[in-house]
Amino acid sequence: MILEPPIWVWPLLALLLYFGIKASRVRTTTGNPYYFIPLLGMFSAYGIAKMEYQAIAWFCFIAGYITTAILAHAQQKNWILGKSDNRIILAGEWISMTTFMIVFWSDYAREAISVVKPELHSEPVFIIFFSAIAGSAAGSFLGRSIRILRA
Repeated sequence: MILEPPIWVWPLLALLLYFGIKASRVRTTTGNPYYFIPLLGMFSAYGIAKMEYQAIAWFCFIAGYITTAILAHAQQKNWILGKSDNRIILAGEWISMTTFMIVFWSDYAREAISVVKPELHSEPVFIIFFSAIAGSAAGSFLGRSIRILRA
């Protein structure tokens, strides 16, 4: 598992890097992709569903999700430079790349820890930390998308 990830992982990583770098530049886009971007956060939910202490895991995931959705919604207004016709002009930023990488690598790290140090994987502190981080990354997609679609 750790040394031999599935082959589809590398094209996915390349795609996320491409979109992260693209987001670092001023760009013009339609709102259409932002209807689907919150679904990226559901990759994190899959990892939460595999954790022990489900009540703690889901509570921390949802708390991180809601908190970051609100914060990301507020921050996104600073990155919307304008709107003309059906196009939205967005400032470049590195939060997208950071969020993509958190979602991508957190599930890989969770799986690796479950193999290398399974006792840590079932510790409440790990579950709280992992769930809150995963929820925060996932929630940022929702908050930012809502702000963009409302622009």
